Amino acid sequence: MIKHSFRYTFLYITVLAIALASCNSSGKQNASRQNKTPVSGYLAKFENFTTEKQFTGNILAFEETDIRTPVAGHVVNIDFREGEQVEKGELLVEIDNRHWKAQKQGVEAELAAAQNRLKRNRKLIDVEGVSQEEVEQSESEVNRLKARIKELEVYIDRSRIRAPFRGQLGMRDFSPGAYLSQGDLITRLVQNDRLKVSFDIPAKDRHLVEKDQKVTIIGSSKKDSIQAGIYSIDPEISASSRSAEIRAAFDNKKRLFTPGNFVNVLLDVSQNDQTLLIPATAVTPELNTKVIYIADNGKARRQEVTIGARTPRRVEILSGLSDGDTVITSGLMMINDGSPIRVNDIKAGVEQ
Repeated sequence: MIKHSFRYTFLYITVLAIALASCNSSGKQNASRQNKTPVSGYLAKFENFTTEKQFTGNILAFEETDIRTPVAGHVVNIDFREGEQVEKGELLVEIDNRHWKAQKQGVEAELAAAQNRLKRNRKLIDVEGVSQEEVEQSESEVNRLKARIKELEVYIDRSRIRAPFRGQLGMRDFSPGAYLSQGDLITRLVQNDRLKVSFDIPAKDRHLVEKDQKVTIIGSSKKDSIQAGIYSIDPEISASSRSAEIRAAFDNKKRLFTPGNFVNVLLDVSQNDQTLLIPATAVTPELNTKVIYIADNGKARRQEVTIGARTPRRVEILSGLSDGDTVITSGLMMINDGSPIRVNDIKAGVEQ
């Protein structure tokens, strides 16, 4: 009976010791787990990245002009409607040209008579009926009258005012019968199916652009965008602004952009498929440097880095980070170099 009691007591003590050892081990594990700061991570991987520079541009009509009357006179016909599209050479306004036509008819009659005299004198000179001087005077008179007819034809032609290029017309402030002096404004013509954008680039970035290079135009009032090709680069740097004017052209058949609007111009300056980008929130600014923390065997490792270009959410790391490193992105206020950490989740590829 005593032996049985001793055996049960021994078994009880053994089980109790095992249970206490297990609890102690679990407690140590829990304590160790509780001492580790929970963090989130971002897996750094090489990826393609295009560096962009942004400028403010001004949309200009590819061609635009004030159409003014080249000759004075009364308006006899208006052949356009305000705001309409017209083709090159289309008749817009006709000025009264009857007096020039009448003068032309008179000069043409004089020319016919002068040509007859010249013909007769050339025959007479062979029989010495007239002098060489008289023949030359007849030739001079014929040439003078021909020149006068050409001059009158120019006036008649200029009295019919035509569109110098395809575009959209503006407004007019006169009616048929109005008298227009030479140089008076008829309307404005703007080519808006093809536009150009003008923007200034700092002198230090002048080497980044070249003719036929593509830029992206983004509307400020709309989220419309379109590609434009650089066709002109100012050969001089402005002494006042230390910048050069760049112009790029693009088709605007859908009328997404209007001359006079301001836009953003994006210029791709470099492309690299070995770029390391991390969330901007992972970078901590310190005195004269930038710092990130890397998850390294359960501990946080402080690492100084050199940053490059930025996107709205990420930053390019030029040095201090390797492909495959896990960058700590949360809990940064609670860790230091060497702090024990527990990475709860790892992300990659956040939006640019």
